Amino acid sequence: MGRIKSGWLLTKKAWGVVRENPGLMKLPVYAALVALLVWAVIGIPGLLMFDPNAANAADSSNILGGVLIAIAAYLGSFAIIYFNVALAAAADLAFRGQPADPSAGLAVARQRRGVIAQWAAVS
Repeated sequence: MGRIKSGWLLTKKAWGVVRENPGLMKLPVYAALVALLVWAVIGIPGLLMFDPNAANAADSSNILGGVLIAIAAYLGSFAIIYFNVALAAAADLAFRGQPADPSAGLAVARQRRGVIAQWAAVS
């Protein structure tokens, strides 16, 4: 029960940081916009090409559709994780008494692109 209570307190503190630094709300908005753009450009065409009821599952349009769906899922996950890392980094800066702004959080996320890419693949 103590872990739930400490997690809730941390969540409240994090939202307090966002309220004090409204510019940080840009980061989740950017995450959503990039993920939606990826799905609009890559994912939806893949979904339209993919036919799970096709007589020949190895049909080239089914394969291409599946590949496009997988790419969209990966890139969408990468975008969401990337901007969430930026938000967490900016909140961490605020907890340490340093100025928290989106650019500082994005700088941290840029430094961790490789790890974010790996985590996106796992997710």
